[in-house]
Amino acid sequence: MKSLIQRSEIKRSSLGWISPPRRIREEAALMPRGFLSRGALLLIAIAFCPTTLLAQQPIPSLPEARAAFQTGDYATALAESKRAVELRIWNEGWYLLGLETSLMTGDVENGEAFLEAGLTKFASSIQSRWLGAQFLQAQGRQEEARKLLDEIADLAQRAPWRYSDRANRTTLARFFLSEGADPKEVLTDFLDRVKAQDIRYVDAYLATAELALEKHDYALAADELQLAIELAPELPDLHWRLGQAFSPSDPAVAIAAWQRCLALNPNHLPCLLSLTDRAIDGEDRAATESLLQRINSINPREPRQFVYRGLLAHLDGDFDQADLWLQQARELSPGNAEIEVLLGRKLSQKYRFAEGVEALRRALELSPNHRAAQLQLGQDLLRLGDEEGWTWIARVREEDPFQVTAYNLVQLRTELNQFETIEGGGFVIRMERHEAELYGDEVLATLLEARDELCRRYDHELTQPVLVEIFSRPSDFAVRTFGVPGANGYLGVCFGHLITVSGPAANSPPSSSWKSVLWHEFTHTVTLGKTRHRIPRWLSEGLSVMEEGRRDPMWSRRASSAERRRVLDGQTPPVSELSELFLNPQAPSDINLAYLLSGWVAEFLVETQDEAAVRGLLEDLGVGISLEEALGRRWGNSTSIDTQFADYSRRRALLEGWLDPDVQQWREQQVEQGVDLSTWLPDTDATLAWRTRVDEAREAETEGRVDDALAIWEQLDSDLPPQVERTVVLVARLALARAIDDQRQELNVLRRVIDEGGLQADILARAAEVAELEQDWSALTAIASRMHELDPLTYQSHQWSARARINSGDAAEAIPALRRLMTFESSNRTLVQRQLAEQLIATEQYEAAERELVEVVLLAPRSRQAWELFRVVREHTREESEPPAVPEDANNR
Repeated sequence: MKSLIQRSEIKRSSLGWISPPRRIREEAALMPRGFLSRGALLLIAIAFCPTTLLAQQPIPSLPEARAAFQTGDYATALAESKRAVELRIWNEGWYLLGLETSLMTGDVENGEAFLEAGLTKFASSIQSRWLGAQFLQAQGRQEEARKLLDEIADLAQRAPWRYSDRANRTTLARFFLSEGADPKEVLTDFLDRVKAQDIRYVDAYLATAELALEKHDYALAADELQLAIELAPELPDLHWRLGQAFSPSDPAVAIAAWQRCLALNPNHLPCLLSLTDRAIDGEDRAATESLLQRINSINPREPRQFVYRGLLAHLDGDFDQADLWLQQARELSPGNAEIEVLLGRKLSQKYRFAEGVEALRRALELSPNHRAAQLQLGQDLLRLGDEEGWTWIARVREEDPFQVTAYNLVQLRTELNQFETIEGGGFVIRMERHEAELYGDEVLATLLEARDELCRRYDHELTQPVLVEIFSRPSDFAVRTFGVPGANGYLGVCFGHLITVSGPAANSPPSSSWKSVLWHEFTHTVTLGKTRHRIPRWLSEGLSVMEEGRRDPMWSRRASSAERRRVLDGQTPPVSELSELFLNPQAPSDINLAYLLSGWVAEFLVETQDEAAVRGLLEDLGVGISLEEALGRRWGNSTSIDTQFADYSRRRALLEGWLDPDVQQWREQQVEQGVDLSTWLPDTDATLAWRTRVDEAREAETEGRVDDALAIWEQLDSDLPPQVERTVVLVARLALARAIDDQRQELNVLRRVIDEGGLQADILARAAEVAELEQDWSALTAIASRMHELDPLTYQSHQWSARARINSGDAAEAIPALRRLMTFESSNRTLVQRQLAEQLIATEQYEAAERELVEVVLLAPRSRQAWELFRVVREHTREESEPPAVPEDANNR
């Protein structure tokens, strides 16, 4: 344990932790003078207490009092602790329980009494000093707390053998970790030894988990806590910490753990604070207020409750009230850096990175070596596009090699330095070099188009370059975005002027358009900038989803059958609670539903007012007007909006799913119950006729009247409004076209399937094959473009594109497609290069064609076609020398 000995100058005997004779004089010398007065008076008062009164009550039971504390009965725990002290029961556990209860409830007076009395009676206790330091730190009494911590180091140095039991070793482990000791050595020399002493000692597992959580090693924390829960399932602390371990990766498991914690102890203050934190993330103001009131009833002096209230006021634009709340927190705990760290972290989670950075810098002024503040500051600066962030990350990595997030980011930076950089039009794009060759220019073109369109629509001007990073490995994307690997399910994340994208290579096989991801995320850049990051999650996501569909109907999100049923059955949250659905999904389908509904809300806002109203809403949010007021100016209060949108979403689900069998079943049930659906649809007669024509088409199919069936399906496809989901129609049309081997008909239907959102590799491949057979080069060009949009990293998408452009005579577009083909090792380089030379000649780029032909004839000297192309090039470049003669043995290659 070399590093620990160096830090605290602790000396061991050669026999290890063997106890020498007791040193009574040493103990007396170590008794803290500052605590004698109040503690001595307490003991004197106890000495003169009438014993007859005390004898009438049963002797306090420490296990029962501890159980009362664990179940949240803090009054009983405190009262029994005070009685035990009055009865002069010689057990430090009573003093620790009294002090811990006082810390939990913010009872300064009783806490001081227990601390002084405990240190008077147990002068060499490191447990009392450790808990006492936390008690003093909570009040901002940093110097007094530091004195107790220094005494722990002194006691451990003087008599290390005295602290070899399980509880003291675990306390020393926590102490040394707080002093910056090597975590691995602490685990080996303290916590692992405790487990070896007693494998069932729960606090050793808890201390290990606390260390893992601090280092962001959530998997290790979860493992340790699950082992501990097997040993002591009744301890609420274990369930609270387990929720913390799962919170970054599995919110549903975290919530379940916290609920279990509160079932054991309804007054578990740390768990209530975690739930408050979560409720704020989910923009659930009612739940937040209820939780804050509960916290205040348990501990009126808990400073974090006022930080949360200050945060909410700040988010509402009430900066004066925010300052008052924050000042109250700072007065309760002067000099406490944790107040600023919490504020900075929450502002950052609300994408208010600049304001979060200010709070974190204040925290580091109070505590320059605060690792969590340094790490958060580094990440937030990077999200602002400020390279200073890497300096802070490197510092944390250097000073704390076991910090997982810092390690991951430092490793990632090495890879980022090898990325290709593309700049233009206010964008800086970083991606792997090979991928940049294949579609980097299209990335820039897509972003430039989005900039022109969206900045104009929302009347917004970019104030600094936008950094876009596209990753080919999901772990790299997760580390850059969240600090830890394993955050699956995200295609892209926007922090404002930083966009991170999980590229096609990171999603195997790709299932969505990378162009739509860029468009979606850049919409966030605009709306975040327009509102100065004062926009709720549901509104920001909704506008991004809406803008995807505006740019390309194929990118529009379609409701699934299950989602339509949830809407129709009223099993969806109101608008005001949509953000919680993003934050705390009970299943993966909930996330998809959250995006769908948010997009519908955005369209609802536009349809019920106009785009100018939406711009006005964003402008109001940008100047600090609350969401409630900004919405109320144009659409009414939240209750009215929730009611109107519920009606809007049901009508939309009914219309979109009119041909959906599940929706048809729901309609029949409503009719049986006497519900009039005529007001839900624009034209009831027409919509009823759609279903009738489906039955007619099915009947024609059954009777073998294929042409009649096809005609009915085609006409129905043409008559249906674009909102209606028509999978049943397209599937039927496609099956009939294949049955009669009508490739033209099949191609037409396949293109309709693609336009309806069928961006699937097998559908695209078949469509390309049929288009080539039909020599429909225009169709093949469009299909190849969609293939490229799905996965630009495949040889086939570039091959189809080149073939379509060549055969349609579009040499200008064929050239870049052929150049991209040449980057693949699997390409027939000679053939592709000769085709490239032909297209260069067609665009009169003779010198470039000549360079390509030189390489071709070097690789294939007998290629007659290459030599003929050489002759053409020389004729147009008007070289004086004769073109080289074609070798007599050259064949037509």
